[in-house]
This record gives sequence, C-alpha cells and structure tokens, in this order.
Amino acid sequence: MKTTKPTTQNHSFHQPLHICRFGTNCWNRDCTKRHPRETKRDREILDGLGFLGKIHNVSNSENRVDSNFFREGPLEYTLGPVESLDSTKKDSKGFVGKIESSPTNAPPTEYIGNNLLTLDSDGFFINQEALPMQKAALNRDDRLKSCNNPMPLELRLGQWNAWSINGESKINFTRSLDVDILLLQEVWQRSSELENLGGTILDSKLRQNERGGGTASLKKGSQTITCIKKIDLSKDMKAIKLRINHNYFLWVVNFYNHDGSTSRFQKIIGKLRKSISPNEWKIICIIGDFNTDINEDNNNFKLIKSLSKQMGLKVWNPNGVTRKTKRLDYLIAGEHISSSRHNILPSPSDHKAILWDIQLQSIKPPSPISIPSKEWAIKATETAMLNPKTIDSQSF
Repeated sequence: MKTTKPTTQNHSFHQPLHICRFGTNCWNRDCTKRHPRETKRDREILDGLGFLGKIHNVSNSENRVDSNFFREGPLEYTLGPVESLDSTKKDSKGFVGKIESSPTNAPPTEYIGNNLLTLDSDGFFINQEALPMQKAALNRDDRLKSCNNPMPLELRLGQWNAWSINGESKINFTRSLDVDILLLQEVWQRSSELENLGGTILDSKLRQNERGGGTASLKKGSQTITCIKKIDLSKDMKAIKLRINHNYFLWVVNFYNHDGSTSRFQKIIGKLRKSISPNEWKIICIIGDFNTDINEDNNNFKLIKSLSKQMGLKVWNPNGVTRKTKRLDYLIAGEHISSSRHNILPSPSDHKAILWDIQLQSIKPPSPISIPSKEWAIKATETAMLNPKTIDSQSF
C-alpha cells in the first residue's frame, strides 16, 4: 500500500499525529476512505517511549489480558480490538503498563515488576508490600501531631485542710486518697509525719516559730511529676511549677488564708503577676482553703471572683459544703484547666476533702519578637532622638 504525500492545503503541522489501524502515518485530516478519522469511541495514548498510538474501544464482552499486558519495554499495541483502557501505570523501569477494569466489585490487583498493586475506591493504587511501612509512617505522623498538639491530660487533684497531721487516723486517711497530686493545708510543724503519707514531697512550707498554718504538696500515683521552679509567696504558701509526663506544665498555688483577708489574696495575685508570664496564666491552679464562703451576697467572695475574672481565671465551686454550713475550700484555675467532676469526702478533720478530676491542656510557647532590620531600627531611633523637633512622644 502506497502512501501519498499530502499537499500543504490538506494538512497542518499543528494537528496531532494519527496512526490508523493499518499502521500508516496519515496526515490528511479529510481522509475517510482508507484511514478513518478518530471517533468518540477511540482514544489516543502515549507509550513508554513517547510514541502516539490509538486504542479502539469495544464493548466489554470478554475480560482478558494479553501476553504483553505488563511487559517491560515499549508497548506493542494490537491491531485488533482490545479491552477498554482505564488508566496507565509506570513499572520499575519507567514504562507504561495498561490496567484493565475488573467486572466484579472486588478491587483489581496486578503485578508491576515485583510489587502487588491494589486499586482502592478512589482510584489510587496501594502497594500491598509497602502497606505496613505506610501504616507505620501514618502512626509516626499521628504521634508527631499529638506531640505538637497533644490531647488534654487527665489529672486528679486532691485538697484537704488536715488541721495538723498529728494522728494515725489522719495519716491513714491521707494514704487512702487516690489522687495524682495532693495539696494539704494546715499541716502545722509536722515535718516528720510528711514522710509517712505515702507520697513524694514536691514542696512544703512550714511555720518555724508559730503554731498552725503551713502547706505541703505531695505527688502520688503513677504520673511522672517533677517540680522545676518555686516562688515564695508568704509564710504559708509557695507557687510551684510542675512538669507532668514531660509534655505538660502546671503552676500550682497551695493556698491557705487563715482569716479570709481579701487584701492577702490581692497581694498573692500581685506577686504572681510579677513572676509568671501572661502566657502561663492559662495553666495556673490556685487550690486550697480560702476561708471565704462562696456566696453571691458575700462581698469578699465577689472581690475574689471579680479579680480572678480580670486575670483570666475561673472559680470552680464544689457542689456541697466543705466546713459546717459553708464552702470555704475550692479551686481557681486558668482557661487551659477545666474540671469534669469532683467528689467531697468526709474526713477526720473539721474540713472535708475534695477530689477534682481536671483536664490540663498544653500551651504553645510565645513567638519571639523579631526586628526586620536591627541596623535600620537603631539608625531611625538615633535620628529621631537627635532631632531638635522631637519634644514628646507624639513628635517622636
């Protein structure tokens, strides 16, 4: 069969090259006799070497795979009808292989090289042999994500005004409390008894020359808790910064106000403002005996609640009385601390013990303040300061 070279009037070099079913290069777009033009049922594909070939689609009356289905090397297209082409996939040497649609609902699986590929519901192929490694990588990504944005930590805090640790009943009661951190008030000068309470002492503040008062903070349970910083607030109180399970931090103020003075509470807040950065106020927990009844008609409590709100803190109220007919023991915490439930327990002291189940969220470190150009900033500042027209902040 001879091929007639077309004239310049019958072809355009901007048109795509067509190879008909007879294997002859046809440049004539108007040729319909021996080289039928492309129809809607035909497709053009590129093989692995970049040559353009045509696949003529037919109905899927038979599902078969020819011998050259996944051969390595340039593809040899059959001249007769073949199954419909759904997608192409490169093998290990960069050649394209044809992937045939499966008539059943089961995902098709074929081998490319030595790898078994499975088509998922979205049309993406999954390497079955590499799937365990992919799952491990996903788990690793999840772990890294959880480190950057960890979930809230479940923690149980216990508070109790022991009114001196001076008896076996009080020591046994303290040991029986199932908490992670135990905050004791009014431990008096019982430093020797603190060693027998069944926990690790995180901090204690005992009066040296006076009776009464004093606080102690103990670590119990299986949580990894260490004290990394302490701030002296008064003769009975300290603020301690705790590292919990390596990724969480918590400021704890074991609070004891023997006479319920609001001025003492204001002084404590003032010292905390000077020592703790604003970003860490979200993880402050002030817990203990305030000796101020939770009552909306109580002016002292109104002041405590108002000042706490100004500092971004919330007062968590117990659902019952803690001493006689009043609620003197409670919790004040930052916005990254919330309480899901609590329990009030009778005790051998005149105050009841409270167990708080809290959720502690981690905080992100503040981003450093950067100057785009330090040299330019210094020069602009010196120029403005030496300018005789600069007389106040407005002109500066």
